[in-house]
Amino acid sequence: MSHNCQNLLLSCMDFRLQTTISNWLKENGYAGDADIILVPGSCKVLAENQGGCQAGLILDGIRLAYEKHGVRRFILTQHEDCGAYGGQIAFETAKAEKIKLIADVKKVKDLLKAKYQDIEVLMFFVAQEGADWKLERISE
Repeated sequence: MSHNCQNLLLSCMDFRLQTTISNWLKENGYAGDADIILVPGSCKVLAENQGGCQAGLILDGIRLAYEKHGVRRFILTQHEDCGAYGGQIAFETAKAEKIKLIADVKKVKDLLKAKYQDIEVLMFFVAQEGADWKLERISE
């Protein structure tokens, strides 16, 4: 029995994002066709400490998804007010926070593309708008 999927979502575990991301996966046809890795500050972990235990866990999950499930599209998210970074208060401005988060997600994209040349990587910044959260596509 084959059990392949096309996509892998790498995201923070933050409960505030889960409904928005789940709905986004459904709306874009990825629900039921994605391995999902949820780790606190997932992109931060890979961007800053690839040798640590959390990074090893994430990278092992990515490798298994690639090798065993045939995943070739990686969906990376970063969200504002991430506790792994110390939340919004760790940054002087919202703009400084967004710049850092986007830089880190791009580092992760580069890491993945260096290891797996035949993949597509989609990157998103998740921001709160009132009571809702919205995904904003990050350009290459």
